[in-house]
Amino acid sequence: EISRDLFLNQSNSDDSYLDILNQFTKSNTIPCSKEISIFNNRKLGDNFSEIISKFGKKPYILHKTDSDIKILLITKDIENHKTNCEFHFRNNKLFYATYNFGDVLNVSRQKLINKIVSMKNQKELKTNSNSMIDNHNNILLIEENSFLKISIFNLIDLKKCIKNYA
Repeated sequence: EISRDLFLNQSNSDDSYLDILNQFTKSNTIPCSKEISIFNNRKLGDNFSEIISKFGKKPYILHKTDSDIKILLITKDIENHKTNCEFHFRNNKLFYATYNFGDVLNVSRQKLINKIVSMKNQKELKTNSNSMIDNHNNILLIEENSFLKISIFNLIDLKKCIKNYA
């Protein structure tokens, strides 16, 4: 079960999107010739119903206050790891997805990355980079500390969600 209180504290502000943007600007980014897609070949821009139909259990849906943003929360087992998944929609179109694996062994990390990152993108992801950008401004960002977090988002749409972003 996802800790809804923790999630609400972390995700219900513009700061969370700004943090993602800041993390991206610090990353070692490489260009990607193929469009970046997410788990199960879903793409950024897919509508809410297309994404929600892929999950067998009822998700938790959060509507951000004073906003056209809707967030779908799912806990999913991926490669025997409990994974908190977030799918963020603006005007019912997916613009940000993240997979939070928490603490995983180094041996499992590459296996999990390979499971989330589509095969066509895996071939282009270099070991010394932790992000890629395609021709549609879609970004894949891998954060590896004591945890593993894989995020996929559209740079232009993410910036639109940050109030007063210059």
